[in-house]
Amino acid sequence: SPDYKMTNHRVVLITDQSLNPRVVTLDEGQLVAWISYSASESVVVFEREVARDMICHSLVNFSLKDDELRSAPIHAGEFASFCQLKPGRYRYKVVRPQALERDDARRRLDGEIIVGNPSKK
Repeated sequence: SPDYKMTNHRVVLITDQSLNPRVVTLDEGQLVAWISYSASESVVVFEREVARDMICHSLVNFSLKDDELRSAPIHAGEFASFCQLKPGRYRYKVVRPQALERDDARRRLDGEIIVGNPSKK
């Protein structure tokens, strides 16, 4: 049902200059999905510790590399989705693959996911 998909996912749009919204708030049980409208491919990157707070048993299109949890490259018109997370705050970045090797902060978009009421955590 389309209604099910709309209520269980919050969408973040990736453009060349920004994430919209930069901070996404989820209810427990909701998922986040990123859709790219960027001319360049993008990679969603979390610190490795985020994997502890995922509520899933396997990663799809995400893998651990160099102490980071990274999505496969997302091209324009494609999307990536992430597992459910325990309540809390999760910072992430969206980078261009060529910037990953150089750690180029100028080519990085910073975002955050807030699940539930993190002040209760």
